[in-house]
Amino acid sequence: MIYGKAALLGIILTAIVSILAARKYTKIWDEKEPFSYNAMLLLGCFFSSGPEDIWDKPIEVQAEFWDKNTKFMERGAEANSLTMTGSHLFDPSFGPRPTKIVNLAIPSNSDPNYSIPVVCSAPHDAVPETKLPLILYFYMGGLIIGSIEAELPISRWLSREANAVVCSIGYRKAPKYPYPTPINDVVDASIGILEQHVSVSSLLGTGIDFDRVATWGISAGGYMSAQATRRLTERGYQLKCQISLVPMAKPHGGTQSMLTNWNDLWSGPRNVYA
Repeated sequence: MIYGKAALLGIILTAIVSILAARKYTKIWDEKEPFSYNAMLLLGCFFSSGPEDIWDKPIEVQAEFWDKNTKFMERGAEANSLTMTGSHLFDPSFGPRPTKIVNLAIPSNSDPNYSIPVVCSAPHDAVPETKLPLILYFYMGGLIIGSIEAELPISRWLSREANAVVCSIGYRKAPKYPYPTPINDVVDASIGILEQHVSVSSLLGTGIDFDRVATWGISAGGYMSAQATRRLTERGYQLKCQISLVPMAKPHGGTQSMLTNWNDLWSGPRNVYA
């Protein structure tokens, strides 16, 4: 029993020393973020396996690998995890006045046998008389990982902070569903929402101003935001705003920032694979 406790104490001390050393000698640590967030980021860098382990394997094996990564991300969106990241994300999802949400399934125009999952959120106090702007939200993950569930706290936070209806679209991902399936899903779902084939307004109990529509996304979501805006505009839809944050615009370019951050959480090999 004594030896067991000593071993456990040794593991804890080793982890603490490793985190402190990494904080001092790496560029990963962000002083503006909570300690728990940075610790999770560092542990992910040190212990997560990369695509070089699976990129010669069958597609089914590759898809299973990325699905496990997505499940890990989704666990970070659960209530017990969000309490560590602070009230800015926790409150909109699990706090005293959480945003309203509704789950939708919008038929795909490209695949008659498939319906695209969408989750829409609105501020907790939104009412039918309110005319809120609409944000079409696309999640990150290099088009290979990620999900609506993994970023639901962020999309709900955005709904509250922007005082808008936010619809997060669950596009299918590679390698199981390679290009152009993801962008087709995004465009089909967006059209379904904009044409009100599914009444998001009545389901959420709030008014929507369809003359104020924006697209929004980070990384792969930023790429989707740009592509969706371009394709929707070509079809005659008038959008007010398109936001792409650190978009996945040049994945094979070998840019200076990519080389500098080659071993970061989203590593160079992961980016090349995606």
